[in-house]
Amino acid sequence: MWEDFALYVAVGFLAQLVDGAIGMAFGLLGTSVMMAGGVAPAIASASVHAAEVFTTALSGISHWRFGNVRWRIVGRLALPGAIGGALGAYILTRVPVDIIKPVVNVYTLCHGALDPVEGLPQTAGRNRA
Repeated sequence: MWEDFALYVAVGFLAQLVDGAIGMAFGLLGTSVMMAGGVAPAIASASVHAAEVFTTALSGISHWRFGNVRWRIVGRLALPGAIGGALGAYILTRVPVDIIKPVVNVYTLCHGALDPVEGLPQTAGRNRA
């Protein structure tokens, strides 16, 4: 049991390093590693999101304190984000593991291919408006 705990702490640490470097991918890496280790998709998702509550809250507070929050966008995204999160959690707990696991694997594979590109600074490559 302690070996598993130490492994997940190490993975979380490395995932947070990647997340801090490019601003995303903690959930992707954490979920992928846990599922590769045999953890069910619903448990992997719940574990990652439980950890992200604290890191995201601290990040949000920091952005708020430095005036980096566009409240109009927050208002537009809050309700759809909450609905999507609740719906996703419901689906993960209701669909059988043998059906949902390949879907989650394909999703994380596609997301992982896009994260390095999306995480590049805006001055790299093409200019974004």
